[in-house]
Amino acid sequence: MRKVLACERCRSSKVKCRHQGSPPCENCTGKSYEVLCALSLPLLKRITRPPASRTDQPESSGESHATNTEAGRSNVSSNVMEATPGDYSSASAKPSRRGSRTKVEKPPSSTGLRGNKETSMCQAILRATSEDPPTPTPINLLLSNNLPSDPEMVTNSERLETMAEVISEIPEAALQLVITQMSSSFPELAFLHMPSLLHNVKATDPLVTCSLLDLFTSFNQTFDSGPFSDWLGTGSRFVKKKIYGKIMVKELLSPNSLLYAPSIEVVQALVILALSYWGKGDYFMCWMLQGNASRMLQAFGFCLPPSGLYSEDSSYNNDWHMSSLGELDSEILCRTYWSCFMIDRITAFGNNRSFAFSKCRYEKVPLPHDKRSFALMTNLTCAQPLTDIITIKSYNDQVTFRHSPHTVGEHAIYIKIFSIWGEINEYLMQGGRYSQSLPPWDQNSVNYKIHAELKKWWGSLPIHWRWTSERLTLHQTMGTDTIFTMSNCLYHLCVTYLNREHLPFLPHSIECPSGPTEEPLLPDPPDEEYWTASATECFQSTRSLSSILNTLHETEVKEELGGSYSSRTTNGFYCFCAFVASIESMYGTKFYWMNPTTDSHSPSLETCYMKMISFLKVKKETVKVAQNWLKIANRVMELYDFVAKNREQAAELNLGRNNLRQLVDLVQLVNTGTTRESLDRSMHFENQTARREGEFHVGDHLGFNIEDLDFFLMKT
Repeated sequence: MRKVLACERCRSSKVKCRHQGSPPCENCTGKSYEVLCALSLPLLKRITRPPASRTDQPESSGESHATNTEAGRSNVSSNVMEATPGDYSSASAKPSRRGSRTKVEKPPSSTGLRGNKETSMCQAILRATSEDPPTPTPINLLLSNNLPSDPEMVTNSERLETMAEVISEIPEAALQLVITQMSSSFPELAFLHMPSLLHNVKATDPLVTCSLLDLFTSFNQTFDSGPFSDWLGTGSRFVKKKIYGKIMVKELLSPNSLLYAPSIEVVQALVILALSYWGKGDYFMCWMLQGNASRMLQAFGFCLPPSGLYSEDSSYNNDWHMSSLGELDSEILCRTYWSCFMIDRITAFGNNRSFAFSKCRYEKVPLPHDKRSFALMTNLTCAQPLTDIITIKSYNDQVTFRHSPHTVGEHAIYIKIFSIWGEINEYLMQGGRYSQSLPPWDQNSVNYKIHAELKKWWGSLPIHWRWTSERLTLHQTMGTDTIFTMSNCLYHLCVTYLNREHLPFLPHSIECPSGPTEEPLLPDPPDEEYWTASATECFQSTRSLSSILNTLHETEVKEELGGSYSSRTTNGFYCFCAFVASIESMYGTKFYWMNPTTDSHSPSLETCYMKMISFLKVKKETVKVAQNWLKIANRVMELYDFVAKNREQAAELNLGRNNLRQLVDLVQLVNTGTTRESLDRSMHFENQTARREGEFHVGDHLGFNIEDLDFFLMKT
């Protein structure tokens, strides 16, 4: 029998598998299946004979028969435990041709038959547990872009050290550094009570500690030298072999942690690990981890009144869950709830996924206290009901000048703007302007209501919480610089999205700012300058967003040159902000007639674009998800550049959002010098192929879906 090294996809399709001796093959590379490609040799078919008659078999007592059976089972178990996929493949891949043609001799006894069957069973088990992933079904191929970039994290079979063994080897100073840096870099980890953690770092729950180690080492590569290089450096065995992450996946996904009983420490560890995988670009893993954290948190019944009955009109009972909890534990539970809420909004953004926390529930949950009050809390006294509790629903009415900043709390400010950003995401995922018949200036439209809520938040924001580079220094001394900068970034993101939603997707047929040029069209606004003001607000927020990120990056570089470690932009959310700012900057640069701002004191959009692209290039080595956004940003730049240089042709073809897929192919064909007739035939063939394949489009060699690109272009 001829044996050829090939992948299962080529073998099942009966096509030649072209490769260089290692995966992926050319066929899988062309179809963006590199992660799924695995080369293997064909399985040799065994020649079996009918079982020997009863007279040919030697007599054996029931006891000896049972003994042989048990011996066979024990041998199978020991073989499965001791053999490795490599041992099996090497042993089964080298049978001689002559040996495969020899006549199979009659088995001497029934025990020999059972031995053959059990050997086949052992081989089947080894094939099923090998490192090569099974060939996915067609429906699973639709999700091929969501596969983990590092399958070893979930398929690792080697003996791992326990969390206690790993943590015992790490110095306390290194653990304190990790906890301090991650707490200051990620507002989503506001549930970490620093006085308790730093007082006795070794006594911290190992799930939380180990997950923080995985998060820290995933995004920091500055500890290759120094006293902590053996535990935090990229060359250490803990980081090189990804021991922290492997241990966490093994522990958190075990039945004892996930299925036995709800645990607040397990919820927190799942949240931290979800953040880590989101920054790595493993969206599916992040989504599943966050989903488990949200469901386990809801098992505490935190967002339900004491009776267990819920109605949208019922107010939140603010003391039912506090009677049996200390003041500190109650606040930690509250902050963990809001951390899950924020991760829920992050993982669902742009993916058309339902939220785990509905508005009718979370808007009545108390917002956290300020950082100073949280640091001073203990469990010596039970939590007392607040007489004037602040929630998302009552935020605008209660946050007035009579409240001091300590009463409001910096985390409450951040959660409120985060909830508005989540509403914008839900609005866009439901179709945006395509699902709304009302224009954005109508008071009953979703866009108008969200915009009004955003203005109220900005109007109630204390003046020292509005961005300037000087105020950044002030917040650094208070330890609130990360929430300060991210709150301002979120505000400008919201303004950009709300205004960009109704601007033309590709303004090739107009000469000044206007509303959408594709169906559904809008009536003329009551104010002739409405679209000019909308475009001005959109691009001004883009400039502000670029200025914030550029200031953070320059400050980080100066601190590192001064010899101090800085992790200001460790959070992957900054990369997302840079991605949005780069796309909007290039839109205003290529379609300059859409940018009415001519203020010489403001940085040009082209300058903003170059700075944001440089920001993504710097961060792509540590924040893996930035690599995807950088690729998409470069492709969008090509699209905008093509339309801007070929306005007449684009207008003739009526290019827009509704035929974005054709536009991508058009750019690729024009760059090759293809004639107009060939373009028409190619576009006609694309339409036929899309209908034949059920409108499914895998994507191009850059590895992203057109649907993803469609969303990140603001769905306009």
